[in-house]
Amino acid sequence: MVMCFHIWPASIPGGFIGVDIFFVISGFLITGILIREAEKTTTISIPNFYARRIRRLFPMAGLVIAAIFAALPLMPKAFWSETLYHILASTFYVENLWLTIQSVDYLDAENLPGPLQHFWSLSVEEQFYMFWPFVIILACKWNSGKNTPHQIRRHAVYALTLITSISLLTSIILTQVNPSLAYFITVTRLWELGLGGLIALIPLSLTKPSHNIVLACLGLGLIASAAWLITPASNFPGYIALLPTIGTSFLLIAAPNNLLSTKLLGNRIMKYIGDISYSLYLWHWPIVIFAKYLGWQSDLISGFALLGLAFFLSALSKPLVEDYFLKSVTWKNSQRRAFLLATGTMAAIVIVSTILSLSTRPNKSFSPDDLHPGAPDLLSRTHVEKLSAIPPLEFVKRDLPDLYAQGCHASHAATTPLTPCKTGTKESSLNIFLIGDSHAAQWWPALKPLADKNNWQISSYTKSSCAPLDTDTLHDGKPYTACRAWTHALEEEIKRTKPTLIIYAQAADQRLAAGGDQQSQSKIMAEILEKKWQVWTDMGIKIIAVADTPLLRKNYLECLGTDQECAPQTRQKTPDPILVAAPLNKHKNIRVLDPNSLICPHDMCLPIIGNIVVWRDTHHITATYAQSFSNIFETEIKAALAE
Repeated sequence: MVMCFHIWPASIPGGFIGVDIFFVISGFLITGILIREAEKTTTISIPNFYARRIRRLFPMAGLVIAAIFAALPLMPKAFWSETLYHILASTFYVENLWLTIQSVDYLDAENLPGPLQHFWSLSVEEQFYMFWPFVIILACKWNSGKNTPHQIRRHAVYALTLITSISLLTSIILTQVNPSLAYFITVTRLWELGLGGLIALIPLSLTKPSHNIVLACLGLGLIASAAWLITPASNFPGYIALLPTIGTSFLLIAAPNNLLSTKLLGNRIMKYIGDISYSLYLWHWPIVIFAKYLGWQSDLISGFALLGLAFFLSALSKPLVEDYFLKSVTWKNSQRRAFLLATGTMAAIVIVSTILSLSTRPNKSFSPDDLHPGAPDLLSRTHVEKLSAIPPLEFVKRDLPDLYAQGCHASHAATTPLTPCKTGTKESSLNIFLIGDSHAAQWWPALKPLADKNNWQISSYTKSSCAPLDTDTLHDGKPYTACRAWTHALEEEIKRTKPTLIIYAQAADQRLAAGGDQQSQSKIMAEILEKKWQVWTDMGIKIIAVADTPLLRKNYLECLGTDQECAPQTRQKTPDPILVAAPLNKHKNIRVLDPNSLICPHDMCLPIIGNIVVWRDTHHITATYAQSFSNIFETEIKAALAE
């Protein structure tokens, strides 16, 4: 299911629920292993448990990571640095936390995922392993350690029921509030592992084969239904994850005695696939991602070729790597070797990652100059000679305004207090505010050099995905309450300080909670903007409204630095509320700056202009290219002040 979803996404829209099935089965198997040891010895050998986990997981994971190191030259340089971070996160089994920090949407096709993002599920499992053996030990030691096997099992049931219930409730609540966060973090996934654990602790197998076959068919039906009814657009995991997990539970309960399990799911072919499933899971995703880097399209024939390659590598690595470390007497009987293996693997990966990271890190900062003029090159009659573009491709994705590094750009969850960046002369009588979402923040590099040069004070008030409007907007399809609260605090700050000038920008595709198509939403938003600008101008504030930068159909970073053609893209004409609002307001204190003739000249969006890389993703320009607009903003600001 997972592989089909990754190779042919439209074929099985809910194929990603295979991971949830995996969690239930994993919780069932690990809890069964632990409870049987506890009943036999009244404790758990932590060194033995972790040594076996190391032998089971580390060799194959290390092999796949080594293969990704070797394949880095096949990847666009712009993704190297990001991949190295994912390698380190995967090595220490915190990939799910790293993805959470990066606010990456695993199911979002806009961003080309990295070759190790699938390690997020292994990270959740490993984090479960870190504490679950100690819960079983606690169950053994309950009542001064004088417990019968029945009591140990009962205490474990109590503990796991509590953990599972809390995790399920958290998952349901957080999925409604922040689906991306809920998808990755362990606390919202523990209940799935716990559900499998409870089945291992409470033997529920029915005695009659006729009953078991009904339960097994029902379980398989629930899983199949979930695979088609649940889609990447669903609020997941939350309560809808109960559909595949309960289905898996029914299959586990009925497994010992029914024809469906023995004939359909337990035949030789299915057993073999199950046997190599860990290797399959590790290999298939990097294969798919590197194929995309090389321009692969997900058609039927090439998809089967990728699937065949994944099976081939898994069939090789299973006996040569997995079985060797699990079954070899040399490794099986030595805890010390296992822990040395883990330490050595981690150390080697850290060393290689560090060396590669240092080699790809720029040894200086980059700014526009005579040889790399950026936007002004389009204004001059004689274009500069074509040279190596700046910033270097391996640095482009990190070429952000320093608002982010300084913590001045508010995150999605932030409300108050406001955390602006301020630059220039504090005592200046001329105070400029930069206001808006990340599409406003991208212009900070153009404005920052102007503050000291002109004896101005410039402050940034920007927040992710938040157009500071006097209405409810949406984020991830839900009311963006944090934006409304932040906007209210911003309005109070504007009333208090009354800046001389406001530079306003926002993404054109902001969505209103009121609904409607993009055209009607743009018109409504323009009317709201017109009223807001009128309030500001009535306070004596001048305004420069900056038109939004275009949305690309494809990320240029996927072709820059590769053998793929990186042709210009035709500009998409999305209705821009700022440009719609401009004719509505005839006030002399409002000017509109449209930078797009210097980003998409003649409606053709270019990857490089004036020897500077223009785009850092599909809708933000690089900080270096934004800085090349500094003189243009200076001219516009001085003209606004002179009116």
